[in-house]
Amino acid sequence: MRRLLTLFISSASLILLAGAPAPLHAQTKDRNSLNTAWLNPGPPVLTPTAFLSFCARNPADCQHGPATDDALFQARLRDRLLHRLGIGSGRELLPASITPDNRVEASDDTGLNGSPSPISLTPSDTRPKTLMTDEMWQTARQVNHDVNRRLRSRSDLSQFGRDDYWFVPDLNADAYGDCEDYVLLKRRLLIENGFAPDTLSIAIVETRRRETHAVLILTTDSGDFILDNLRNSIRPWTEVKYRWISRQSASDPLMWQSLDQKPRKHAGSV
Repeated sequence: MRRLLTLFISSASLILLAGAPAPLHAQTKDRNSLNTAWLNPGPPVLTPTAFLSFCARNPADCQHGPATDDALFQARLRDRLLHRLGIGSGRELLPASITPDNRVEASDDTGLNGSPSPISLTPSDTRPKTLMTDEMWQTARQVNHDVNRRLRSRSDLSQFGRDDYWFVPDLNADAYGDCEDYVLLKRRLLIENGFAPDTLSIAIVETRRRETHAVLILTTDSGDFILDNLRNSIRPWTEVKYRWISRQSASDPLMWQSLDQKPRKHAGSV
């Protein structure tokens, strides 16, 4: 009888383990076998007006670090907002780290009025990448899961009485927000936990239902990974079925780039 009971317990344990999710260390190891690739950025595009408005209220959330020239950042932000309202010269001030010799000529209002505005862009290959450890993967997964669980979805129209108002929710209160608010909160929490700001970028996508949606891109040494309020797992961008529209530039958070649907592989990948 004791032998039969031992066999029964062992069999039951195997069944339970087979149905249980893989432990975190096993999940994070799987990233090495994924088809890793980075999103392929294209020409500059229009920076979302709601994002510029958010930056005016929360400049610390829109800069890549203390090395940023705050006075120049504020001046460029003000210039872009005035230009969006049709006030001022409409010329974009260059970031402090970029000279006119390597700027890209493009229109800030592409798709609106076609008026030219010289803007700057660092080559995409210089985008910083986070060298991910198991501990960092644990942190990223925990932040993604906690924000998705604790923040309740609510449209800007029902919460603020207007469309497209970006803000960072407070999880210590009754927390509500829509997709970009999830992104902004996750980005802030990851930075507070040691992630470099220039490896975390906001992206705008179109879902299969043709709805505009925002996600957070974590650029790592293994590729671009997506933190999304529609799923609790962090997946490579190639496994997320969206149409990619635009993302923040690595060199300048006030600059946004269009996105190519074809991946850019690492030089050493096959």
